[in-house]
Amino acid sequence: MRGKLDSFLREVADTDSKWVFLPEEERLIFKPVFVSRYAELHLWRHADRFILMSATIISPDEMSHSLGIPRDEIDFIDLPSTFQPDRRPIYYLPIANLAKKTDNLERPKAIAALDKILDQHPHDKVLVHTVSYGYAKQTVGTSRHKKRMLTYD
Repeated sequence: MRGKLDSFLREVADTDSKWVFLPEEERLIFKPVFVSRYAELHLWRHADRFILMSATIISPDEMSHSLGIPRDEIDFIDLPSTFQPDRRPIYYLPIANLAKKTDNLERPKAIAALDKILDQHPHDKVLVHTVSYGYAKQTVGTSRHKKRMLTYD
């Protein structure tokens, strides 16, 4: 454990290395912002080919740089949505301020608002994005609609 902590402290102290701290209920999580320096050891050496899919890829050049993949080794396919715009509405409902300093007080407000939405759509499928596994776990654990919910960790 000491070796791992020493290695981590060296990485965090490196001025080129940027990290984010994600506090969760029972643990602390540190993640590198850019994974290119860790990708070969932890990802790419495990297989010859990978499929990376995301709805939020900024650009193939940025992805290549961020993941430490030479740009000429990436095939980028940009596909349109298969859902018609009227079948994928987004509703903006500012209910809670989920900033770090107000998170504990505001999360219950957000979950209560989600419950109201689910009350109005008892037979519809609803996709909910959360910012962390801890938030997803808390949402499923405290929602009145937990039996309708699926999550993973």
